Amino acid sequence: MEEIRAYILSVVAAAIICGSIRMLFGKKGGITALITALCGIFMTFALISPLRQLDFSVYGDYFSGFMEEAQAVVKEGEIAALQEQRAFIKRETETYILDKAVSLGADISVAVTVSETTPPTPIEITVKGAVSPYVKTVLKDYLKEQFGIPEEAQKWIENK
Repeated sequence: MEEIRAYILSVVAAAIICGSIRMLFGKKGGITALITALCGIFMTFALISPLRQLDFSVYGDYFSGFMEEAQAVVKEGEIAALQEQRAFIKRETETYILDKAVSLGADISVAVTVSETTPPTPIEITVKGAVSPYVKTVLKDYLKEQFGIPEEAQKWIENK
């Protein structure tokens, strides 16, 4: 890191020198174009010369740590996104089922279990509440057709 500091200081020093020289000769005159060209060459040399002395192999190890950290952050982001997707699917599925139940005149509560696969899908449901046999049959069919939840994965708990 000391090399980078020295490099930046040498470039800044070269810029200060070039700026000072240009201020001495003003903006007009035949020599101004020559001074500007010489300052450009000097600045180019100041920018390129120290780069020959840098040992870039040291920085390869330094930057490889960044890549590992970036991969870890990406993995955490993927996990968080998948968890959010599962929560969203659970919430939306429960809402659709409750809306269907309300349209049938049923007063129930539902809890949906979502798979750990990608993409997550509803795999199990628990329905609580008293419903008529007709509404129960309609909801069972709805759950099977709309969400692919077989009757074996549907748990019905009747309130008394």
